[in-house]
Amino acid sequence: MSEEKQDSQNQKKEAELLDHSYDGIQEYDNPLPNWWLMTFFGTIIFSFIYFIHYQFGGGQNQIQELEVSMKELPKAAEKIWSEQELQAQSEGHERLEEGKRVFAAKCAACHAAEGQGMIGPNLTDKFWLHGKGHRADLIKVISKGVTEKGMPAWEGLVNEKEMLGLVGYVYSLRKTKPAQAKAPQGVEVTE
Repeated sequence: MSEEKQDSQNQKKEAELLDHSYDGIQEYDNPLPNWWLMTFFGTIIFSFIYFIHYQFGGGQNQIQELEVSMKELPKAAEKIWSEQELQAQSEGHERLEEGKRVFAAKCAACHAAEGQGMIGPNLTDKFWLHGKGHRADLIKVISKGVTEKGMPAWEGLVNEKEMLGLVGYVYSLRKTKPAQAKAPQGVEVTE
């Protein structure tokens, strides 16, 4: 029982009424908890160190951070695929079906339904206008486009899954023999 009395006396000491009142409301004088005080003083110390570091030390300001980020942006934006990665990612029945669907929706208008070429070049022969016949060349041409020839850049318009399916499908069109294929253009490539 003595512990209960001591606890109630501690509560009374901690919760003393102040002598003043506002609008008929009297307030208690409750001390702040130690954990709150430690956090508060810790933030003051941190802000002082932060200020010294960025104002007088070697910390970068926003303009310097922006310059560093702008230099790194082209590297980060262009994902470089190896031929093995592209082969693994662009093959498979599901991926080829996805590529076929995207090809029919976005590419067939210029390259014809079977890739035999209309406005755009024939995709079924072994002649290439851009690149050497590798999947890495395909993904570069599809994503960046060839503006001087009228091919748009599809990079922001198709997601990565669709892009890989499209690469797989176009690569699978090689050496097919569609009817009414356009005459070869470009340089002959060997595998």
